[in-house]
Amino acid sequence: MPQGVSVSDELVTPEDRAVAVRTRKIILVVLMVIAVVTVSLGLRWHQTGQWTPHWQADRGAVCPVQMMAPAAPADTTINVYNGTSNEGVAADVADSMKRRGYQIAKVGNAGPQNGQEAGTALVVTGPGTVAQALSVQRQVPKSLVVIQPRRSDGRVDLMLTEGFTSLSSNPNLGPGRMQCTQLVFAG
Repeated sequence: MPQGVSVSDELVTPEDRAVAVRTRKIILVVLMVIAVVTVSLGLRWHQTGQWTPHWQADRGAVCPVQMMAPAAPADTTINVYNGTSNEGVAADVADSMKRRGYQIAKVGNAGPQNGQEAGTALVVTGPGTVAQALSVQRQVPKSLVVIQPRRSDGRVDLMLTEGFTSLSSNPNLGPGRMQCTQLVFAG
């Protein structure tokens, strides 16, 4: 046997070597395609909010499940938005909420909340104003709370929807549980 040649080199034909090289190249290309597709999908899902890696998970966006005391109306600032097809609803509700002791910051239109099962209203808040959101939610029967994880303006939005008819005539301002929706809004 010549020096530098192993037994396996004598048994492998040039055709077998060519097949092995081609197979390795195909496997390498397939693995690269899978890697590119995986990274692309991950980036796309992250950009659209369908996937949030653990190290960047939003904090405070979970609806509280424990009993909690609602904030006093005087400690709650509200933006009231009309998402119904009826004019003047937000202004009327803002006046009523002001008479109940709430601070009113803005009154305006939100556009119809089509396709959203929000009951009578959406109460939109940040993680730092959940007690205020509970206080507002108690004023509007069948309303649901949406917690925006990055919101920090200290206000609560009351977005009236088509299901809204009136404020509660006798709101319960004692401790209770918040009712949240599954809707997710950026912000």
